[in-house]
Amino acid sequence: MPSRTIPCLLAALLLAAGCAEISPPPLGESARMAALNQKINPSPAPDYPVTGFDGVKGRVMMEIYQTGMSSEQKEVKELESTMGKMQESQ
Repeated sequence: MPSRTIPCLLAALLLAAGCAEISPPPLGESARMAALNQKINPSPAPDYPVTGFDGVKGRVMMEIYQTGMSSEQKEVKELESTMGKMQESQ
């Protein structure tokens, strides 16, 4: 009889734990968490200039992205990447 006592007590404890009240998060908490997770770096921008694409090149890239690349553009891109690799190796 004592050998059944421990398993019965464990089963009763597990059943009682299932009846515990779980409170939902406050209203709007998921939206606040999503907004916090989207912040990358809230500090002000540095004083040095931004390097990277210029406006013209960025516009062309966006047009290619929106319309898709034609076969001629793919050939030019392959040629540019090959030429860039050749210049880097020199």
